[in-house]
Amino acid sequence: MLKNADFATGFTDEFASVAACERIDRAVLQRRLLLALFALGTNMGIRTIVATGEHGESEAALRHVRRHFITVDNLRAAVRKLVNASFAAPGARSRPRGGRPGGRTATKPSSGGSRRRESDAWAKLLH
Repeated sequence: MLKNADFATGFTDEFASVAACERIDRAVLQRRLLLALFALGTNMGIRTIVATGEHGESEAALRHVRRHFITVDNLRAAVRKLVNASFAAPGARSRPRGGRPGGRTATKPSSGGSRRRESDAWAKLLH
């Protein structure tokens, strides 16, 4: 899923090196970034990703990418790019304010009023 998101948006282009000069091929860097982001995002860690994968990347290479490319500013820029692409996607629409997922609203009271409480909980969450 992470690879597909990068294919659709190119969010890995937002990761620039903090070093003065880097000589890593962009395709290799993209693969290493995705592996390192997956390791960090799933809380598996880089060592486990290297031990379990058949990707041919070393632990040292992934740690280098983690140190030099994955920074707070770069992550924010990548997330911004993903979110903007998500909102710009065809068919993307927001939920009505105070509504429930899927645009359904709780207009008819049910036994025990559970729908009403659920709708109130959504309204509090969205405001």
